[in-house]
Amino acid sequence: MKKFSYQIGIFVVILFIVNLLLFNLGNDLYYKNYDNHDLNYKSYLFSDSHGAQLKTYPHQYGVYNFSADSESYLDIQRKINFLIEHTALDTIYLSADEQMLSTYREKLNNADKSMYYATSEDFPNQFAYFKSQISQKVIYFQPKIGLVLRKYVVAKLENIPSLFETDQDRTNKTQSSLNWNDFTLDFKEEKVRNRLNNQFTSQKNSMQLQETLVDIIRVCKSNNIVLIGVKFPLTKAYYNVVKDQHFGVDSIFKANGLKVLNFQSLYINNDDLFVDVDHLNTKGGKKFTELLFKKH
Repeated sequence: MKKFSYQIGIFVVILFIVNLLLFNLGNDLYYKNYDNHDLNYKSYLFSDSHGAQLKTYPHQYGVYNFSADSESYLDIQRKINFLIEHTALDTIYLSADEQMLSTYREKLNNADKSMYYATSEDFPNQFAYFKSQISQKVIYFQPKIGLVLRKYVVAKLENIPSLFETDQDRTNKTQSSLNWNDFTLDFKEEKVRNRLNNQFTSQKNSMQLQETLVDIIRVCKSNNIVLIGVKFPLTKAYYNVVKDQHFGVDSIFKANGLKVLNFQSLYINNDDLFVDVDHLNTKGGKKFTELLFKKH
């Protein structure tokens, strides 16, 4: 019996060490800086890829850019609760773009990654919170990290480092020296149709994200946090087809006495400031950041 217990103990120790090594490697590969944050700010910008395009420019205006590609209101809610526990948060700039309430954004989000920022406030009870924290730190309960690790091993064996590039990584590389002006009219029209179909056509309002947005507003009010909605600039081609598409974001802000800064048409005659139909390029991001935070 003692021998068996000894062997079990050795197995558990080995399992723990393997988990630790794989988890650290998997985290680096999978999170790709998603877990980076700075608690030395009082104002934060939250958005999906539209805000992420502003990079670190907001920092010089005292606003930390906490945006991320594919970010949803669920992910943002977790980050806000995290900040409330650890900072003297006083102002939030929050994306009020219509796709933030679409079923598209409900399905495509960072729910697994944002668990990193989850607090007890995000769960119905302490047991559920404790269970989630344990699960997040055990590689065997993280199938996506496991998939990334398998790809990493294959890439190392076959010497194919590009295997780990995300679609956004490839887009950034491809468009690093391009802007929306550089593409043909046919290409632009195709991209506009694709984006419209993905985010709006046949898409419905997400009740889950709507409830989450309402809860974010409630939490901000109860903690005396100033909440400002922001609609990011769009190209003229895209603005003309989505300006009348609504999922109710504005009405929720208005019903709660909050303002929304609408910049969708700000650069409709400046295609050189965009990398695609609705994302600013480096030049555009810097220019928009200065406008947004110098005045507000």
